[in-house]
Amino acid sequence: MNKSITDINEVKIIKKTSIQGFTPEEELKYLVERGDWELVITSKAFAKRSPEGQAQVIQESIDYRIKQLGKTLNYLINQGPNERAAAMGVLQRRKELERTRDEILKTVYEQYPRVLPKKGGVKIDF
Repeated sequence: MNKSITDINEVKIIKKTSIQGFTPEEELKYLVERGDWELVITSKAFAKRSPEGQAQVIQESIDYRIKQLGKTLNYLINQGPNERAAAMGVLQRRKELERTRDEILKTVYEQYPRVLPKKGGVKIDF
């Protein structure tokens, strides 16, 4: 019963979020499907991919996020004019993500162009 005030008021909150049960590939799929494109690059499975494969994984993840924002945008638009500012913010974020996705893909495909063997000599533009 001789507990001090600091002992009584001390509250420990232990919060642990983990996806430890996932294999690296499952973790990557989970992050992609959540649209967490910024976290995708921390995945071990992501690091093993070629630059083109990495770009495609990022693109897929961004596309999921854009799709999620589209649903939010539709919801806000259906709420009426009071939600106009929020809807415009979501629309702006979608446009930013589309530009980011396109820039990533452009950079990768300019850096790693694919060329057919010399007989054809045709450059493949993606």
